[in-house]
Amino acid sequence: MNKKLSGTYFTPIKIVNFAYNYLRQQNKDFSTVLEPCIGDGRFVDQLNRSARRVVGVEIDSAKIAELKNKNYEESVHIIHQDFLIYSKMCNERFSLIIGNPPYINKKNIRNEQLELCRTICKELLLPESIMKNMWVAFVLSSINLLEENGTLLFVLPTEFLQVQYAEKLRNYLEEKFNTIHIITFEEKMFPDIEQDACLVYLTNERDAPSFISYLTYYKLDSQTYNYKSKIERNKPLKKWSNAILTDDEIDILSIASSKYAKMGEIVESAPGIVTASNEYFILTKEEVSKYDCRDFVLPIISKSSMIKNKFEINGYAVNELANNAKKTYLLNLANTEKNNLPESLLDYLEKVAVIKRSNIEIQHSFKCSRRKPWYAVPIVRSGGVVFFKRYDVIPRLSINPAHIHTTDIAYNLRLPKHISPESLVFSFYNSLTLAQCEFAGRFYAGGVSELTPSEFKSLAIPYTEIDHNDTCELRKMLNNNARLDVITSFVNKRTLANDFEEHEVQQIERIHKKLIARRKRTPPPAP
Repeated sequence: MNKKLSGTYFTPIKIVNFAYNYLRQQNKDFSTVLEPCIGDGRFVDQLNRSARRVVGVEIDSAKIAELKNKNYEESVHIIHQDFLIYSKMCNERFSLIIGNPPYINKKNIRNEQLELCRTICKELLLPESIMKNMWVAFVLSSINLLEENGTLLFVLPTEFLQVQYAEKLRNYLEEKFNTIHIITFEEKMFPDIEQDACLVYLTNERDAPSFISYLTYYKLDSQTYNYKSKIERNKPLKKWSNAILTDDEIDILSIASSKYAKMGEIVESAPGIVTASNEYFILTKEEVSKYDCRDFVLPIISKSSMIKNKFEINGYAVNELANNAKKTYLLNLANTEKNNLPESLLDYLEKVAVIKRSNIEIQHSFKCSRRKPWYAVPIVRSGGVVFFKRYDVIPRLSINPAHIHTTDIAYNLRLPKHISPESLVFSFYNSLTLAQCEFAGRFYAGGVSELTPSEFKSLAIPYTEIDHNDTCELRKMLNNNARLDVITSFVNKRTLANDFEEHEVQQIERIHKKLIARRKRTPPPAP
């Protein structure tokens, strides 16, 4: 069966053993166990030693045949059925439900299964919008099969801890369970795929306070954790990935941020231009000459990697990119009659129109088909400052005095007269605002982070008027790729130090470093 359609990624044996030993450490009840996606039986092979009764459910007939050849004891019951159907029919309740549910994107889920997923949401009064992946349905269906104080331990994608669509699911789980453990590993669980994964442990302990614990282990077979934190006061926690901080650290961030205005309160921001096909609507310098369209293009930045470590975006930077054969010229044809276009450009557009992507011609694609004519890319206003929404090492805010356009890789900021672009950019590179970027945003496998428009607007910034010599010094630091701690230390002295004691600034710096370590899968800094 196709992995993309079946969502089958077998759990590493080291994780199977880790999960078993972890449950034993927590003194969990192994009497009745359910594995809702048994796969090749590796969880059952381990749990069979301790459980009185094990039920394994599997939809794939080929796997069922392989499982029957294992000749399990009578205490193990293998059921050939779709788990979503089984969960509706099952009257049994289990002390432990464990497994690695299938990761199947909504667009690849069969219609009949998708309808079951919708039904599950309706019955639990949850919005259908949370059902973006099959693992969500498995989590919700499994909860209904737990005993009153039963335990669920699943291998789940790390994105579950932070993605917006799963926020209501996380809130629901916080209401259902008083004990939540997030277990992460610096070693990658599935090295052959881009998806990062973690273990999520859910249970209810009698007479226990409600909390979220965040644990990090070096290796998949490590015996002891190298980091642990616990959240009790700051619940519900919007993003469980932030449970790497302590309650006190979250309080520090919250109190410090409350002293300053939010980005959305002092500037207007909006995404850049959506072309619908950068590859064809943005041209190189040679292509502009070839299609004789110099009068019909605008300079544009289409990739954040084009402007690395730049305090300022300007015409010189664009010209340098153009001379290096980068695509930096956007076709600006929205207000031009077709009969005024050069013949060579018209020929080019005719060829582009019929190019197919996902079996649909570009001219008939969703966005292009709604334009008149189809190639008329809407031009939005540029900004005097630009924020690139995705970043690796450090978020990037740059002044843009030439008002050069960007694609939607960036948010274009328009400033009121009393806000200096140079001072705004300088003030941004402090440890508090950068820590908020880590706290508010979401990160992907590989450590790249992203902020949505609302998350960017929520950032507090200790804006202050900055001396020209200091902005020049920061410009040099960025251009010379100075270390992040050197940059933040310099900026903190001109911003945060105006409102906080030195030890308070150091606390904020440590929080920032801890959040970066989480994203980059490195050991958190020492207290």
